[in-house]
Amino acid sequence: MSELQYRKYIIEDYIPAKQAQDTSAADPEKSTRLSQIVRLGDDLIKGAASVGFVWALKTSVREQELAAHTHEYNEILGWLGTDWNNPRDLGGEIEFWLEDEKYILKHSCIIFVPKGMKHCPLKDLRIDRPFIHFGVMTEGDYSPAG
Repeated sequence: MSELQYRKYIIEDYIPAKQAQDTSAADPEKSTRLSQIVRLGDDLIKGAASVGFVWALKTSVREQELAAHTHEYNEILGWLGTDWNNPRDLGGEIEFWLEDEKYILKHSCIIFVPKGMKHCPLKDLRIDRPFIHFGVMTEGDYSPAG
């Protein structure tokens, strides 16, 4: 049987991000903060959007919040609860800002951030059980413009 021609488009392996969000991210079994699950980026497949999924673990409340910034591309952010019986319940609380409006996220959600919109600070306020956080940058790799 010949090698599958499009196999390169399926990313299953753990490939650390260029700039890990956690010093222990290179070893997800030892992580006590954000543990990367899988990611995609232009460095892996030329022309691919930047996409990343991480576990936010119970012991992973961020010591520092992510500062307000903008991008020259659209961004999609999401948080997914892991309670099979109540998937809408995030299992924690996130503080997230769009422009000058503060939101407290308590449910599974997706946020669309149009290019040029100021967003963040982002701060994990409480994590009662692990949840999944993901980000999709529609062009190139993640890069805050400040």
